[in-house]
Amino acid sequence: MSKVLAGLYYDSLGWYRLSCRFDRDMQERLKAELGRGNYTWSPDTKLWYVREACVDQAREVLESYGYQVKLDPNSPSKRLTKSPWEEILRSLPKDQAENLYRVAAGALHPDKGGDPERAKDLNEVWQRITNA
Repeated sequence: MSKVLAGLYYDSLGWYRLSCRFDRDMQERLKAELGRGNYTWSPDTKLWYVREACVDQAREVLESYGYQVKLDPNSPSKRLTKSPWEEILRSLPKDQAENLYRVAAGALHPDKGGDPERAKDLNEVWQRITNA
């Protein structure tokens, strides 16, 4: 049975805000598991922040203490890949994103001398964005 709900909420530029009550033991374990530079404490907000790359580790630590962890549904960790195309295309208005996609898809197309892997990545991102 879970103690309480803990939240990992996407904050900005690859950092997650960790929302739950911490005891000293859990803080020390979180520090040890994540490693230096992958977490920070904000005395102003009294919140822990975790790097995106360490979200799964933080979740495991919280769950080992009996917390039910909820991951922000709008977070980049919900993505299937961490493509730079996704961040760029999602930040643009729909018509501009569509124009950029068409230009980039044409330039990256293997039949036109483009990189097949980058073209595949772009197409997968575009499918996720348009199906969302």
